[in-house]
Amino acid sequence: MCLAFDIHTHCLVELHVLNDTAKLNDTRRESFHQRALTAMELYGPCFCRIIDVGEHDGMCYYATSVNDGEFLKDYVERVSPMDVPQALSIIIQLADAVIELEDHARLLEGLRLSNLLVCRIDDSHVAMRILDLGLARSENPEPAPSVAAERKMAELSEGGAPANIIGCDCILRRIEAEQTQMSRELSDILSSHRVTGFSTYGEQIGPLHVNHTMSGVAFYHTEPVSE
Repeated sequence: MCLAFDIHTHCLVELHVLNDTAKLNDTRRESFHQRALTAMELYGPCFCRIIDVGEHDGMCYYATSVNDGEFLKDYVERVSPMDVPQALSIIIQLADAVIELEDHARLLEGLRLSNLLVCRIDDSHVAMRILDLGLARSENPEPAPSVAAERKMAELSEGGAPANIIGCDCILRRIEAEQTQMSRELSDILSSHRVTGFSTYGEQIGPLHVNHTMSGVAFYHTEPVSE
């Protein structure tokens, strides 16, 4: 990100350029433009206003108004302990932003708590701004965990639905699902296919943690034996 001067509005703007534009294929380039143009339509008070989206000399970019504030993490550490009214205000503002993003799953996926900005209005009021929705990052080409789970359950049911499935998966993957608000959706998919399981921790090799890949055993009804 860098500061730039908009010759149309005669104002300073923040210019966000995709670092890996040269490596983008047509699909990822289109993905950026689709998400950025969708983000331009967000007018909630928590969103940094996107002024322009485009491409120049092969570089994809988007421009926003200049943001003056302090990252939420730094703000909390500096003023800790926070006043209850201020803390509740930030939580409510964040909840309002998530609700507004509910119909824009591709943007919601790019939301990170590390990109929240706090702007002080006066001594007792602060406003929260979402500095970035992951537009400068390439969209994850891998299917969402819920989509992957549904596909795998469909594969197991090709010759007939299993009677029961016993499975285990790394607890860190469960925590990730909870943090991305996907735990209920995944739980519904697994429950509908009669999956019963438990969490494991994977393998720890020094400072490196290796996730345990989801494993399981499917039990099928046997065909009745004719006498």
